[in-house]
Amino acid sequence: MRFILTFSHPITDKAAVERSLELTTSNPVVGAWYWDGDEQLYFRPRDYWPANTTVSFTGHFNGVQGAKGVYGTHDLTQTFLIGRSLIAVASTTTHRTQIYLNGKMPTTGRPAWAGRACRRRTGRT
Repeated sequence: MRFILTFSHPITDKAAVERSLELTTSNPVVGAWYWDGDEQLYFRPRDYWPANTTVSFTGHFNGVQGAKGVYGTHDLTQTFLIGRSLIAVASTTTHRTQIYLNGKMPTTGRPAWAGRACRRRTGRT
């Protein structure tokens, strides 16, 4: 999952914009910023985001010159939480998918909560 910034005008001084970025995480994350053209900038971790990680972003854009005559007018802050780890691995050979929840493959068959839900609906205990 990428963190995406979209600018309203083409950016020609990408280095100035990159210097204004601050990304902090509650768990260590190795990643990099990538430009897609002149108006979109992505941060993408090298691997999956670590589960249960708080990500805080600040773009110190106020006064930053992104292009000739184009200046940032305010700063931008955003904080969000990466939830639990849920990874699906599909095989085109076997036409099967393996699901990993928090690094473990849940047991197959009827989930434990399904029985309780059925009993509540029917009124049986």
